[in-house]
Amino acid sequence: MPPLKARIHIRPGTQLLLLSCGLVCRLGTASDTPPDSTPKEVEMGKEAAGQVAKRYKFIEDKDWQPRLEHMVQVIGPRSERPLIKYQVKIIDDDTMNAFTLPGGYVYVTTGLLKATRTDHEVAGVLAHEIAHNARMHVLRLLARQKKLQLWQLLAVVGVAAGGSSGADLGRMGLMIIDAILNGYSQEAEHEADEAAIAYLVGSEYSPVGLLTFMELLRDKEERSPHGGDPGIYQTHPLTPDRIRYLADRLTELGIPLNRRLTAGGAVATAEKAPETGAGVRSRVTLGKTQLFELVDDPQLSRGTESAKRLNEALQANARMYSVEVQSVEGTPAVVWEGILLTKVTAEDAEANGATQAELARKWANDLKAAVWRESVTSPK
Repeated sequence: MPPLKARIHIRPGTQLLLLSCGLVCRLGTASDTPPDSTPKEVEMGKEAAGQVAKRYKFIEDKDWQPRLEHMVQVIGPRSERPLIKYQVKIIDDDTMNAFTLPGGYVYVTTGLLKATRTDHEVAGVLAHEIAHNARMHVLRLLARQKKLQLWQLLAVVGVAAGGSSGADLGRMGLMIIDAILNGYSQEAEHEADEAAIAYLVGSEYSPVGLLTFMELLRDKEERSPHGGDPGIYQTHPLTPDRIRYLADRLTELGIPLNRRLTAGGAVATAEKAPETGAGVRSRVTLGKTQLFELVDDPQLSRGTESAKRLNEALQANARMYSVEVQSVEGTPAVVWEGILLTKVTAEDAEANGATQAELARKWANDLKAAVWRESVTSPK
């Protein structure tokens, strides 16, 4: 069999056009990719999208569709190819899948949307997939599998010049789908992870969402007797490796790992305690756990303010062991990393049958225990 190079037929003028576009050998790097999809990427993506439509059932979700479209509108312009217009389709499938095709086609499954806990996590996945598209990872993967240089593959399919036949595009569509299903390299995955973080920093979505999604995927795999069905992630680098890489990269960038923001968690609330004839009292709870019972006014002003400050501390990723009792203006108080949660008044102490100091210590310990219980039942 003749060498592979000898069997590649490049149409006259194609290589010259590739050179004139600055695409030979360099196309697909973060700094040299065109800002928009090339015409042939659009054609190839359209053909591959047709193959996806034959394999999967799409659904319309009035809640998710506008949220997904908003996410790609936020993320896409922050990528290396800001002019690509992304369109998102939802696949009716229980596996936790997401993938992208050349030309701006993005797909997510109902299984992924059901499993994720916040829009931050979904946005993290979409940013990762957009990075694959922006960095031309699909074409790089296809070139590697076909033992071609990227410029040779692009010449064969006419990305930079001329047209391809319908049969050529049909074959290319199948090749793209098969390449994606065979999986990206570890290098491409880490590159997409790093790019996704960069796209999300400074946006309305936290890059920590990608980390907590991967932790969610890891937990799903560990709970399943056969490792679960990781879908498109089955050939990605091992999930624990991805988690370590993401956590290390976020830490290097000085981004707090605020998992509560991206993975959700119990919220502090204030409600009126049952009447006992001793006046109005408010009860501050974290989820279903009671923390403080305060002597209050009919508007529950103290309880409402305490719950608000407690949520601020939780959102700031305050450390559990930093809850402490301090004296504030001569009154024992529960303080969490500089945030005054509540003072313990003499009326509170009398209503709870303890001294002010004893009650403050009890409330501080109850809070620590509640946060600890949640931490051991939440993804890490």
